Amino acid sequence: MGQMTCPALLAFVGLHVALVLCAVALSTNVWMEGNLPDNKNISSNATHADYTVGLWEFCFNETCTETTHGQQESWYKNTRILETVTLAAIVVGLVLLYGFLLCKSCEDSSGILGAIVLCNLCAVGTSISAVALFGKHTSSGIYLIPTAYATELGWSFYVASVSAGVLVISCLCTIRMMCLARSRSLPYENI
Repeated sequence: MGQMTCPALLAFVGLHVALVLCAVALSTNVWMEGNLPDNKNISSNATHADYTVGLWEFCFNETCTETTHGQQESWYKNTRILETVTLAAIVVGLVLLYGFLLCKSCEDSSGILGAIVLCNLCAVGTSISAVALFGKHTSSGIYLIPTAYATELGWSFYVASVSAGVLVISCLCTIRMMCLARSRSLPYENI
């Protein structure tokens, strides 16, 4: 069985937390939200209207519509792809980490640790890229929300950002695990 060192424990917990945060961010529809200022009305009957935009749908006054491929700009599609790849890399990294921690003969296997590090690096890169891409292109509004709306980044975006931060910590821990395994397998003078 692989050793449960402090870096292994932090990587283990970090990947589970990142998995939950990434899944929540990917599946919710509040990456951006907009509110119509009080002095403007959509129609004579409306006094307040809310817009939310996620990676899969946008909602207007609690009525949600799936985003179709024809309406999406390339950066919007790319954000969705990057966040989906992040989730997949986290799942693969977790499966490999479980295998490493539960396998007796894997204790000194730098190959499995290398694959875990690679999954973590992929997850970190795609997660940070997705957050940066969405944040950059929505700083002046988004095409799904009319320009009269006051827009801001929503809580789903911030959950994805926290997930990226947790992934960075988990990645550093898996790199440390690899260094510790390497130092156990090589004589001191070869390190």
